[in-house]
Amino acid sequence: MGKKTRKAASTAGLNHEKQVIADAFDDSVQMFRSRGYSQSKLANVHLAGGVLKRRKDSVYRMLPEIQKRYGPSYPDEEVINAWSRACACVANYTVDKADELFGITLAAAIWMLDELRSCCRLELAYDFFPDNLKNVERLSLPDFFDPCHDETVILSMMMLIYARDSDGCYNHGYLNEVTARRSKPVLHQVSEADEETMTSRERFDSVMALIPFASRQRAAKRFTEKFWEFQDILFDCDARLYRKFLSHEREMEQVLEQQMAFEEQLHQSKKLPQTPGDILLAKKPPQPFALFTKADRSPVETVLKDEIHQKMGVGKRIMKLLGEEGALIKRRVRLQRNGITAQMYSAKRVADELGEGAKGELQQLLSFEVDDPYEICFGYLCLVEENSDIPWVYNGALAVLSAAARKLPWNIRPLDQRYTYDENLEPDPEEPDEGKTAEQEKEAEEEKTAVWASESNLLEVLQNPVDWSERKKELYRLDYLGMPFYEEFECPVPDWKMNLPQILYDLTGAVMPRLISRADDSAEDLVKAGMDPALAKGLEYCLRFALDVQFQSRMDVPLSQDSEWRPDPDPEPDDVPDADREAADRVEELQAKLKRQGELNAGYQRELYQTRKDLAALKEKYEKAQAQAAAERDELARLRELIFQQVNAEEQASMEKEETLGEKFPYMTQKRVVVFGGHDTWTKAIKPLLPNVVFVHRDQRPNADMIRAADVVWIQANALAHRSYYKIINVVRSNQIPVRYFGYASAVKCALQVLEDDSRRDG
Repeated sequence: MGKKTRKAASTAGLNHEKQVIADAFDDSVQMFRSRGYSQSKLANVHLAGGVLKRRKDSVYRMLPEIQKRYGPSYPDEEVINAWSRACACVANYTVDKADELFGITLAAAIWMLDELRSCCRLELAYDFFPDNLKNVERLSLPDFFDPCHDETVILSMMMLIYARDSDGCYNHGYLNEVTARRSKPVLHQVSEADEETMTSRERFDSVMALIPFASRQRAAKRFTEKFWEFQDILFDCDARLYRKFLSHEREMEQVLEQQMAFEEQLHQSKKLPQTPGDILLAKKPPQPFALFTKADRSPVETVLKDEIHQKMGVGKRIMKLLGEEGALIKRRVRLQRNGITAQMYSAKRVADELGEGAKGELQQLLSFEVDDPYEICFGYLCLVEENSDIPWVYNGALAVLSAAARKLPWNIRPLDQRYTYDENLEPDPEEPDEGKTAEQEKEAEEEKTAVWASESNLLEVLQNPVDWSERKKELYRLDYLGMPFYEEFECPVPDWKMNLPQILYDLTGAVMPRLISRADDSAEDLVKAGMDPALAKGLEYCLRFALDVQFQSRMDVPLSQDSEWRPDPDPEPDDVPDADREAADRVEELQAKLKRQGELNAGYQRELYQTRKDLAALKEKYEKAQAQAAAERDELARLRELIFQQVNAEEQASMEKEETLGEKFPYMTQKRVVVFGGHDTWTKAIKPLLPNVVFVHRDQRPNADMIRAADVVWIQANALAHRSYYKIINVVRSNQIPVRYFGYASAVKCALQVLEDDSRRDG
């Protein structure tokens, strides 16, 4: 009684919707408390404190949109219960655990670095990176090699993301008490504070401000679109199961009504004894009904046997319906709990979790995919920073993150059959780099400023960054079987497919460059040179990979001395003189700095070349579009003139009578003229008037070479096939050849049109 009283008191004053949401979360909390979870452990699953309150508020705020979208799919107000349970249930892992298992922050950091590099702002972002990667051992990275960015660059960006809400604390996660108290979006601006006094939040905001706003907005929008796409799948499956459940309930009510009607009929029958004592007054003592025969049954016995059979049949039917209803309830619960993380498990595991009969739900859940997994992970970070409710309704966002993790290169195995990496393997040691002097930093800053000042068009690139999502969609498509490439045995997970970056990672441990599709013209050039298209595409990938390795971004941020990622350098021998050692160190230092400057300059040149190339391509497309539009406007004007002449042919007072025109013909045109269309009689009449004009029969297929050789093309539209017309127009437009239309059926008037047009062009 005490628990019920406290629960009632805690929800007193809430409206119906809020109370349903509160009850759903209370059920989840009570379930974990029954398992011995303390308050701190509840916080780990985001069911405590301000985080829990923010989750409830977000679920309530998004309820009207849910009712609008999915309310019609439910016969009653069940959509409120379905939404509350879907948001309150705890999946197989949390967002923080997904980050730890699948590298969500790693993918977001790589996307940010790629975008900064694409808009030539990566070097500017280095100013806001940590001076020293402390506590680097807290970061869990897969054993991989990225050709675009050095390990220190990736770790620095990850540290910025983790520490953005608390200085020196790198395990706050995306949803925490700080973000729960946030009431408005974060305004990302480049900080003017001194580097030494700059907070982690100011550093992170400065780096985010360097990323084009359009790219940030686009990433958040795509994550939102995928969120609603998953909700469509989830509610479609759940509403279908709920309608089956209601159908079983209605059937049960019908069975019970039939039973009540049958009993009423028996009570009204005269054959039914009024009391059990009447049975004892019968001539023969009662016997088991199974031994009765038709001959020795009394009317009373017959009625009783029918009643018992009826009740037994009703009981069996009700038990069957109850069992089916229970199975449907379990399927709904399993769908809401396991459908969220279905992407990261094998199909067999998900099918077992969803239960028998869930084949349709399984197909719908596994069909959910994202295009660019890196952008989706960054989009989640953007929504958290925008104070959106989508991350806080939790499970829908977690489903989108799981779909993104499914396509990341290092997640090449399902979670239920994930192999472990060899913990004894360590990366090769690297020589520590010394920091830049103040003078060198000033020179580098001036160099960067000069580059930006010389390229005024880069502002347009930043405002409208290139969107490669459609091409990346093909790159990350799951098309290949996840078979072992070095062992001669069957694939342990036959239903697990991989994309091209995952295959490359499985074979080499390298992560494919994210902007690999930028060099599409390389493959086209190789095909023009005679290479097979498939081989040309593969060579294009190799060339892009080699370029990214050659110009890999690096920075002068030393790792922590206590870090396990870099072993201590070998001690120097004692027999080397100090002066020689200092001189040698100085030479090596200068050589290293010279090399880095060369790499930076080469990177700038490559990015500048690519930007100019993209702008030139856009300019060329724009000029072609303008030329085509002008040609189409001219053609439209000619068509309007044709229609006007045909409608008002009798009002053309300026035309001479046909019998007086004979003295002007035959006429030899000054330009090469080709005529298409026209009836045979019209062609026979006009040919003598224009001897050097080429007339193409209306049944003859248009010849592209003949059209390209003409100075002007004339069309008699009253006798010309549509297919021939469109082919003529395509060739004319692509070669910018003037096209004219005959406005009359008279051969003489049409010949006069050619004469006047030819004279006007000459004049």
